[in-house]
Amino acid sequence: MSRRRKAAGFAAVGVAVASVLGYLRHRRKRAGRQSPGPAAWPQPVRNFVRMVRERGANVRDVRLEERLGSRVWVVEWDGGRSLTFPV
Repeated sequence: MSRRRKAAGFAAVGVAVASVLGYLRHRRKRAGRQSPGPAAWPQPVRNFVRMVRERGANVRDVRLEERLGSRVWVVEWDGGRSLTFPV
């Protein structure tokens, strides 16, 4: 087996391994950040999100977080602005 073929084989294996590791890393990142969908949001959060959208802003994220020992809903929209709702 020539050195060139051996190097090409190692390169192909390296690309495959990097691809699989990247995929697994992305999956692991997403697993911890999946927020509940709109059906699970409390009514005040749904009303606020609807109001923000009616005013033409884009809601970036709605998530449930643990802050200072209590759980809160965080609504984040354009410009990095956010508002929290206690549970």
